[in-house]
Amino acid sequence: MATFSERQRQVKQQAAQEAIYEAALKVLSNASSEGLTMHDIAAAAGIATGTLYNYFKNKEDLLYYVDQRLHDQILTEAIEIAHSSIPAKQRLSLLLQEIFYFAADHHVVFDLAERSGIVERIPIQEKQELLDQAVGVFQIILEEGIQEGSFRKINTRKTSSILFEAVIGILETQKYIGNYDFTRASDDLLSLFYEYLQPGPLVSERN
Repeated sequence: MATFSERQRQVKQQAAQEAIYEAALKVLSNASSEGLTMHDIAAAAGIATGTLYNYFKNKEDLLYYVDQRLHDQILTEAIEIAHSSIPAKQRLSLLLQEIFYFAADHHVVFDLAERSGIVERIPIQEKQELLDQAVGVFQIILEEGIQEGSFRKINTRKTSSILFEAVIGILETQKYIGNYDFTRASDDLLSLFYEYLQPGPLVSERN
């Protein structure tokens, strides 16, 4: 059992780490290049640069931490949406909006992480687990939509995988052209999947 002093130290470390994360997120989100330094982040966090190095050995380690925290955050929010009590069709719309808004808000950090090789540092197994969880979020919504009668019976796992891959495709396409307004792409994707998911025969089957 941890002693009182050990608990105090843990609380202090957690508070410092949280302050560093918030400061790093702010600094990185406003960065126009990769020229920012650990000193910039330490100053924003209100701590000495040496203290920052006690937690992260370099900027890449800190960027990796921020990138992972952001992915954990959007996954947590997605899970909350998937398990909410609103109708499945609304949940699907809200989930896509949340993903695209989140990506737009933090695209500078994500792009910087990719350019810095952070993505390559993530173990393949960890990447696969993250992908499985993301697909699982869509699957929850689709399965409950079928139970509600809002969606027709489909292979929810395959459909969820395709939907998630479509989302990733939109994110990559918009990044390629330098446009981070996902509104139109999100609306088009929803319209396409709503047509596919609606009960009864597909439009192509009726023609």
